[in-house]
Amino acid sequence: MTDKNPVIAHFTDRADRYNRSSKWVVDPDLGAAIIQHTSPTQADHLLDVACGTGQVSKSFVGKVGRITGLDITPAMFAQADEVLDEMVVSSAEAMPFATDTFDLVVERQGIQFMNDAAATREMVRVCKPGGRICLVQLCAVGDEDKAE
Repeated sequence: MTDKNPVIAHFTDRADRYNRSSKWVVDPDLGAAIIQHTSPTQADHLLDVACGTGQVSKSFVGKVGRITGLDITPAMFAQADEVLDEMVVSSAEAMPFATDTFDLVVERQGIQFMNDAAATREMVRVCKPGGRICLVQLCAVGDEDKAE
């Protein structure tokens, strides 16, 4: 398992300003693209992996029946609590959920801080047969994000 302490420290420090740190964090077009590709329904239980401040979850409010957010940094949850039905502090490599729990699993821009193979196996394990898994990794979306 990847050492998480530097990651937790990094995101704890950035939590209050995270939503203003890059255009892509709150980009409505990116949120709309994730919705389009995942086809959520009111019957779906969504797991937002590395949910951070809840920006991905916000795109799903009213489109799924239940939203569970998972992140290793409690400080990030402070901004997500209004959109999440459940907040779970845990690593994505060893999720505390039963097999076949979620209809939809989404991870956006967090897997680079994880053991990606282990986290992906866990996402597959907790996703119901016939469910959907969406992994989104970004590059610069404009000149203002290029340096990041």
